[in-house]
Amino acid sequence: QYDVGAEGKSTADLEEFPPGSELVLSAMQRYLQKINKLNALNECIHKLNPEKLEETAKKYSRSKKDKNAPEWRPYATPYLLREHWRYQVCQKLNIDKKDLPEEVTEALRAYLFPSALDTQRANHRAWLVKVPNFVDSAWKSFNDKKSKVDDENDEDGMDIDAELNDNDELGKVRVVIDPFDKENKEAFAVTLNAAVNEGDEQEIPVKYIMTENIEAPEIHVFSETREGTAAATSAMDVNEFIVEAKVHKKLDMRPKDASDAAYARVSKNRLEKAQSKSRFVQSVVGADAARIAPLPKRSNLVRLADGGVTKPKAEKMEKAQLTDKLFGLFERRTFWSLKQLLEETKQPAMYLRETVQEIANLARRGPNNGMYSLKDMYRQQNKPAET
Repeated sequence: QYDVGAEGKSTADLEEFPPGSELVLSAMQRYLQKINKLNALNECIHKLNPEKLEETAKKYSRSKKDKNAPEWRPYATPYLLREHWRYQVCQKLNIDKKDLPEEVTEALRAYLFPSALDTQRANHRAWLVKVPNFVDSAWKSFNDKKSKVDDENDEDGMDIDAELNDNDELGKVRVVIDPFDKENKEAFAVTLNAAVNEGDEQEIPVKYIMTENIEAPEIHVFSETREGTAAATSAMDVNEFIVEAKVHKKLDMRPKDASDAAYARVSKNRLEKAQSKSRFVQSVVGADAARIAPLPKRSNLVRLADGGVTKPKAEKMEKAQLTDKLFGLFERRTFWSLKQLLEETKQPAMYLRETVQEIANLARRGPNNGMYSLKDMYRQQNKPAET
């Protein structure tokens, strides 16, 4: 809470300010107290809302009195939103932009507008671990059982301690470093909580090792909008992503001992499931058999996009035979489009185009643009002799 003072708003009104504006609020409060304009604090902080900025920006853009006013753009970037905020605050306080103290500028730069990418956690380190499927299933089953027990305790009115105890842990990770190793190589080991195997039909191994993938590319961890940010309470259509951490290590987790009895049972069960047939043939007799009809022919199942049934492909003609047919078509009509020739000859498009181009020219302009006509040499040969 901030004590705004008699001329400002009460602490109850601070809840109406955009989330995450505490740094800007604190810096502006000290600056406005210094210049004796604390009554403008409420309006200045509310201008951190992009909707408020847009409303005022459209007003002074229509007036066109100040050529230095930034131009408003839909889906403005955080940089442009900061420019509008500085301009509007300076107009309100009747000061120059250079008069704003560095403290306010730094606080404004740290404020996350709804369209900004939250990178405050970008320096956090995370591990990306590839876990065997049977371990993942066991953890999910253990978590579901714990959640069910907690819900039952809540219904009974029991006071549950919020802190985790040993039975709530999935396991423990140990990092071993040899102090005498000049390269400071690390070894990673995982020991699962024994409670993970309680009540499960299939027991899984408890001890694992993790090998590091050194050649892994640089990866960052992102999450969706987090509560308490400006984007979470904004009416703008914004898909905000938050950088949660940078992947520091990429590890592969596998059982420590391949001869472990529990691991042998898991492998055997996995192999049996892979070999089991998921499809089978069943004989149907009696009343149910009367309702079974044979499948229709393939030609009735496969249809074209326009709803017609697929047509059988025509046999490819010999080139000489196709050429004679084309000469006959050009005797009937002077100009033909490739589509018309395809309908007449029922030949593959590429094969037909190659053959047509040998005996005909394609018109590039004029009323017959895109149509073929016989070359002059063939037109003279097919012209009937004068009697």
